[in-house]
Amino acid sequence: MDYNKTIILLCGFIGSGKTTYANKKFDYVTDLDYMPAFSSKINQINLTLNLLKKYDEVCHITCFPTKDEMRAFKKFNKKFLLMDTNLSQCKTNILIRARPRDLMNLNRVFKANIDYQRKYKLSGINWELVKVFK
Repeated sequence: MDYNKTIILLCGFIGSGKTTYANKKFDYVTDLDYMPAFSSKINQINLTLNLLKKYDEVCHITCFPTKDEMRAFKKFNKKFLLMDTNLSQCKTNILIRARPRDLMNLNRVFKANIDYQRKYKLSGINWELVKVFK
């Protein structure tokens, strides 16, 4: 295990404020939403790993850590942050943000958030909650 390197896994619902929070709090952030078109989760994982070669701490944004992410980051210290944003606020944020891919199928996005809610509760992960909306 590389005890000198830490991955911050910043998780939360779609529209919970992950990117805004990360960009204010961390120097090095990877976010699939801000990678080139057609990038995949594997591309984001590789970017995070490359940044860890240079820096001691990198924030990796994901709604919920995938098996690929957990496997790729197993040798590093991990800190699990969960945005403590309620579903109603997320819906408001999604509508205000008006990202075309979300607006094309709002029901899919809202259902995904309900599925993430279940995953957070059942994960067994010791989440550190981050509250940005009052």
